[in-house]
Amino acid sequence: MRGGRRRDGGAAEGDDAPEIRSADLAESALSLHAAGVLELAKFPFFEAPSSSALEAADRLLLQLGAIEPSGAVTDLGQ
Repeated sequence: MRGGRRRDGGAAEGDDAPEIRSADLAESALSLHAAGVLELAKFPFFEAPSSSALEAADRLLLQLGAIEPSGAVTDLGQ
């Protein structure tokens, strides 16, 4: 269940962690970079993902050529 709730209103078993802690962040990271956020670790997330997850997202985007080492979005990343 996407919302993490059962129909009876109770939390689904094992769904107590925020989605941002388990989701792939590459798409969100690319959107943030496109919006001008060069350093994801400094973005004021409501519930921040782990630094390792942010680093993994940036590493993937770099490998794909979607961002530059500075965090700027490349033509390919557009």
